[in-house]
Amino acid sequence: MPSAQVYDAVGQALNYLVHLDEHRLRIRDQFGLEGRRARALVLISHPAAQPGIPEDTINDVLRTVNTHLGRIEVLTYKELLDNAERALGDDAAR
Repeated sequence: MPSAQVYDAVGQALNYLVHLDEHRLRIRDQFGLEGRRARALVLISHPAAQPGIPEDTINDVLRTVNTHLGRIEVLTYKELLDNAERALGDDAAR
């Protein structure tokens, strides 16, 4: 189970999305941006910061948490970097 700090960060991200939804017309008119499609990313520390918990366990827990969140995703810093390397393809390995 993630720590209370992770859930606090998810709650804060949810509040931001709610405010975007509440002010979507003004945001669209003033900035030309559609706020209803906004998503949030909660970036938490690297798995190495939790040496007593296997990385696979951390990933499994976050995968379960993310299935219950609609527009919010929780990632570790390592997952973010791994995703970026995969997106860049073979060039990232050079």
